Amino acid sequence: MYDKDYVVGRIAGLNSTRAKKIIEWRESNGLFVNRGQVKCVKGIGDKSYEQCAGFIRVIASLEGQTEKCKEEPEETKTGRKRKKPTTGGGKAKKKKDSISLEPYILDTTWIHPESYCAAESLMNMIGVKKENLGQEVFIREVQNYMKTKTTEELAATLAVGEPTVDLIVKAFLKPYSYDYREGFEKPLFRKEIQDINSLKNGTILTGKITNVTHFGAFVDIGVGQNGLIHVSKMKNTKLNLGDKVSVKVISLELSKKRIGLEIHCT
Repeated sequence: MYDKDYVVGRIAGLNSTRAKKIIEWRESNGLFVNRGQVKCVKGIGDKSYEQCAGFIRVIASLEGQTEKCKEEPEETKTGRKRKKPTTGGGKAKKKKDSISLEPYILDTTWIHPESYCAAESLMNMIGVKKENLGQEVFIREVQNYMKTKTTEELAATLAVGEPTVDLIVKAFLKPYSYDYREGFEKPLFRKEIQDINSLKNGTILTGKITNVTHFGAFVDIGVGQNGLIHVSKMKNTKLNLGDKVSVKVISLELSKKRIGLEIHCT
């Protein structure tokens, strides 16, 4: 058996406490219906969601929790007078009430929610139906369309970066619920580097790209926490999901488990 809290806690934007809350919510409420429902979990705000969403896939199922998001009780501290509830429920309640409870097909992919608009636009351009995502007919249409277009052309049309287009197209070409880890070789991790505390500025590492977003690329460097290569530190290198890269540590925030990286050119 594996430690679910530990596995979930390794995802970008999460930690052991948030991971535990996610596991507890799932055990109490049933399967998640879509990615957005993760925001129903206490402690998962917009920033955490932005960072972790690209790593969390939700295979659509109506067997999960289909009732409204259950609002977590407000934590109170002893010795302090509790504030009188305001009418209207406040921002937190409005936020929970606005979360959709319908399954969404793109939540089964590694496409980040921020790129959903571009993904839907590309589907419209190709002429495919999103409900057929992952099926042979969908994949064949995407393959035929990509023979007539370049990544650069699509990036300009969709107003997104080329790495985003690459990620979307690759997701479109995979069978339903495909696991991107299949066929990956293990990164060439350094044996003496065991955890984030083993790192220091200037350390050179080898890792694999685990996610590409508009602000950068996340890299598994074998320390239990993915590092981030900000777009400004990519040195004009085109990075794709699964690429093996050589990186250098340029910043460390141990308290927040943040690792800043840049492409290392040998």
